[in-house]
Amino acid sequence: MTSTGSTTLSSVDTLKVNGAVGSSLTTTTTGILAKTLFQGATNIGSNLVVTSTGAVKRINNAATLLVAGAPTTISNQNVMVNSVVGAVIP
Repeated sequence: MTSTGSTTLSSVDTLKVNGAVGSSLTTTTTGILAKTLFQGATNIGSNLVVTSTGAVKRINNAATLLVAGAPTTISNQNVMVNSVVGAVIP
């Protein structure tokens, strides 16, 4: 995906995300098989907000996920997962 502004994505199953978002990204996944997976190079300009009934993670260690220029493998105040600000996305 490529977006210059804010983007909202929803799924009732697994949601795989990669690409560039100029501003903020909000994702919601629900259902028995719900999870949010970041694959490849994903760069989000300002904020990431994830709501998921399942796992939230990078698909593998080679996947890079940057939010406001900082990684999500350590606490990042521009990341919120299931209402937890600064959540780490492994």
